[in-house]
Amino acid sequence: IDVRWIQKKGGSSYNPETIRVYISQKREIKVGDKVAGRHGNKGIVSKILPRQDMPYLQDGRPVDMVFNPL
Repeated sequence: IDVRWIQKKGGSSYNPETIRVYISQKREIKVGDKVAGRHGNKGIVSKILPRQDMPYLQDGRPVDMVFNPL
């Protein structure tokens, strides 16, 4: 959570100050949630599988997410 108060000096008198409030909430992901990366890639969670049903890397670690680029 963060609050930023921005006062503009000079310029127009119609919008002399701006207050921005940023709110963050941690919660478990569920089917239907939208996920987005930093580079504009977006997607919807369509299925959540148990860890044992997810693909594994060569060193045995399970994959956290699978994206389809199509």
